[in-house]
Amino acid sequence: MIIYFILFLLWISLLLILVLKITKLKQVIHQLPKVYLSGEYKDPLIGQDIKKILELPSSYTHHKESIIMVMSPTCMFCHDKLDEIIDNNKHKSHNLILYIDSKNKEFYNQFVEHVHFKSTMPVYPLSIVQQKKLRVFAFPAFIHIDSQGIITRNSTIADKLI
Repeated sequence: MIIYFILFLLWISLLLILVLKITKLKQVIHQLPKVYLSGEYKDPLIGQDIKKILELPSSYTHHKESIIMVMSPTCMFCHDKLDEIIDNNKHKSHNLILYIDSKNKEFYNQFVEHVHFKSTMPVYPLSIVQQKKLRVFAFPAFIHIDSQGIITRNSTIADKLI
């Protein structure tokens, strides 16, 4: 019987310690600086002129909207997504402009050959400096521009792309 009493006291003491720790945690959380969000997040690239970052072909001016697809030659998902776009002829209806990471020349050249084997779509090299300016950290990325070269939307693969 005494053992049950000791276990009960031990259980009560552990419960009391837990309550004290939670109370202290609440106090510390209330001391943290408050974050005030003044609205929805807006990508800093929206409204910027893409021509300050990339050299674009003249074809983008003939369309209401063009989509710049930024990809890596080593990204297998990029290969699959591009093949799907080409197979469904979406690159023609959406004026797709393709920029490929060119830091590894061998992979870049192989990928360009692959694209030219499947379509006549022009491919442009993308430098690391351009990639940083475009804030592309994951591939593929889709940048929507209007006929003036102004960025209207920046999409990831999680968005509805084309």
